[in-house]
Amino acid sequence: MARALVLTLITAAALTRAAAAQYEPLDALVQDGVRRGVYPAAALIVGNSRTILHARGFGHFTWSDGSASATPDSTLWDIASLTKVVATTPAAALLVDRGRLQLDAPVQRYLPRFIGRDKEQVTVRMLLDHTSGLPAGLDPRQRRVPPDSVFALVLRTPLRRSPGTRAQYSDLNAILLGRVVEAISGQSLDRFAADSVFAPLGMSETRFLPPPILRRRIAPTGQWHGSPLSGEVNDRTAGWLGGVAGHAGVFTTATDLARYAQWWLRRGVTRSGTRLVRAETVDTFLAPRAAALPDFSAGNRAPPGNSRRPLTALSPRPTPTGTPGTRGRWSGSIPIAISSWCSSPIGRTDPASPNPSPPCTRSGVGSPTPRCAPCPGPAGRKSDPLASIFQFGGRSPQSAPRSPRGSEG
Repeated sequence: MARALVLTLITAAALTRAAAAQYEPLDALVQDGVRRGVYPAAALIVGNSRTILHARGFGHFTWSDGSASATPDSTLWDIASLTKVVATTPAAALLVDRGRLQLDAPVQRYLPRFIGRDKEQVTVRMLLDHTSGLPAGLDPRQRRVPPDSVFALVLRTPLRRSPGTRAQYSDLNAILLGRVVEAISGQSLDRFAADSVFAPLGMSETRFLPPPILRRRIAPTGQWHGSPLSGEVNDRTAGWLGGVAGHAGVFTTATDLARYAQWWLRRGVTRSGTRLVRAETVDTFLAPRAAALPDFSAGNRAPPGNSRRPLTALSPRPTPTGTPGTRGRWSGSIPIAISSWCSSPIGRTDPASPNPSPPCTRSGVGSPTPRCAPCPGPAGRKSDPLASIFQFGGRSPQSAPRSPRGSEG
């Protein structure tokens, strides 16, 4: 009996080593980014709809080895524009599934103050696939005003082109959709997302407005007077809106993002087997539909063959690793990139904006907006974007992206 037990343990250990070896090329790829000073910390998860096959953290929160180490299940990341697809899009999908939100209804049905030339033609679907005609964001020269006044600026922003004629990635689409969710649900976006999306999916670490007690676990996104800045949303417009907005503001872990990705792969079924939305609703949000080729003139790079956009187009700007739904990978593979600390030099936080904003802000009405210095990497090198890549579907490491570099936002 003892001999059989020893043989079983040896066999299990050998299988574990063999499984780990399968992902060594991916581990080496991400670790090389830390070594070269591309980013100080990263988390990598490989999985499929049923399970996580491999999870590992790399590096430290800052370039000091004495700072906290990154881990897949504990480190919280400011996921910036992944908020659009992790909070706002599923909130809209839930309301569509419940018959409370109509995709082809005019936005004015839910937000009567959304008025202006041709705005009566803008539908909820156009907010989701970025064909509303709205610009990329607010004019950064606008003075700091209370959150309600900031949203009034969003409502008053004129269209740049006729609705439905051309796609342009826009934070304003997601901000408006977030307010549509609030108008229908009667809850703030952060509360609705927490109760109706994050909790059912087991995403216990995911939230807007993380409390101060969690800041020691949050990867910094910049410096303020020489000290790492963490826990403050690294998006000026989201900061103006009080830290809760449809386009940015969510903090989460790699493990929680894996659970979210698995939910889509299971076509709306949670880990416990509960169906949160109907499969038909999932298909509606993932099915490509004919749309004008997106306008990437503001700094975005279009992936090949992206003339058909799913409603998950509220996901982040396409990166070299792709985004959910853009390349037909929903059947089994979801690559996602998020930004690490010191992800961009001053003035380049939002490449899609014609007048990019400073790289970090403090939320709270009336407080000054700090112009945070970029964080130098080893030997003074500036850090480039990327904190985590999540690769689902069990693709072999050899078929993974050759470079982990993504784009912030």
